[in-house]
Amino acid sequence: MRRGIGFTLICLGLFLAVLGGAIRYWAYDRLVVVPIDLYSTLDLPGRATYLDLTAVREKTADVVLRQTVRADVSESTDRVLVVDLSQVISTADGQFIRASVEHAAIDRRSGAAVNCCDESVDETPAEHSGYLFKFPFGTPQRDLTLWDGTSSTANPARYAGTDTVAGHTVYRFVTHSPARQIRTQTDTGALVGEPRTFDAPVWNESTRTYWVEPVTGTPLALQVTTRTTLRNSRNQDRATVFAGTLRSAHPDAQTLALVTDGKRRIELVQRWPLRAIGAGGVLAALGVALLLWRRPRPRHRAAARTPAPVSPAPPRSTSRALPIGQRAPERWSGGSARHATDEIPVADRPLSRYVRPYLDGETERPTGRHRAPEEPLRPPPRSSPRPPS
Repeated sequence: MRRGIGFTLICLGLFLAVLGGAIRYWAYDRLVVVPIDLYSTLDLPGRATYLDLTAVREKTADVVLRQTVRADVSESTDRVLVVDLSQVISTADGQFIRASVEHAAIDRRSGAAVNCCDESVDETPAEHSGYLFKFPFGTPQRDLTLWDGTSSTANPARYAGTDTVAGHTVYRFVTHSPARQIRTQTDTGALVGEPRTFDAPVWNESTRTYWVEPVTGTPLALQVTTRTTLRNSRNQDRATVFAGTLRSAHPDAQTLALVTDGKRRIELVQRWPLRAIGAGGVLAALGVALLLWRRPRPRHRAAARTPAPVSPAPPRSTSRALPIGQRAPERWSGGSARHATDEIPVADRPLSRYVRPYLDGETERPTGRHRAPEEPLRPPPRSSPRPPS
């Protein structure tokens, strides 16, 4: 019974250990990836100043920046996700202000940009780098590199601490894109005090703050402070194209569902495999212990089975008994011969085994010629030595 339980525990422990290792190292790359049918939107409302090209003057109003990420399933693969990124700015009443569109690709596992698939910014070829809209899974608390679609450059993003958004703990990253020329605007000389045919350079400077859920690397909130201007030939700002601070109020339900599902899958392939490996090791160790363990024997049984020590037999006497009535002469220091039976007690004499019971009164004395003497036997008188002739 004990051996059967031990083998069962060992097999179960090995199964859990192998299953945990397979999920952790084989299924991780297949489960922890950006969905191939990704679609998300993020609205950033705020108040801004913009250039109304219809009235050819600057206006200040409430605006909304809608940022949309749409996956191109037909061009995407198991490793690469091709997406279209769009930013549309309009007034609160729906009046269009400006828009931009990017075509890019990212690695579905790391979230970093991949140079392929005819990537572009506003139909102009470009090479993306850094992280575009998705941070890495398990976002670290350190500086990263982020892509800025407005200036078509990658800039460092500084880690600035932790916050809470929609009940999720998030990391805050701040990236700054310094002022630089991003393009030229044709026939805008009249806006900057130059001839009408003058192509005014467009300059942009922006600061963006991301609140990122670290497990999935999904931004839950975004704040953009940007300023785009037209400059004259003397490199002076003369007209404001767009300037303002916009911040998302709350992530949409689809983004929250994406984050919740992603956290569940990541926990499945990161924590539970380690727990399965640990439980398998414990079960296997218990099984081995059951196989090696033996029940101790009771002490009384062990003592009963232990043979008693055998004492060695007394050494046999090498002396030969004398016939009855014969005396063994001895030579004493005085020179006279004596018999050995002279000093032997009665009980130890040769006839004592026959006479002793009668002397002690244990048996009636026989009659007739076999009658035992009433007194203890005494040695016969010693004869004087015969004088030499």
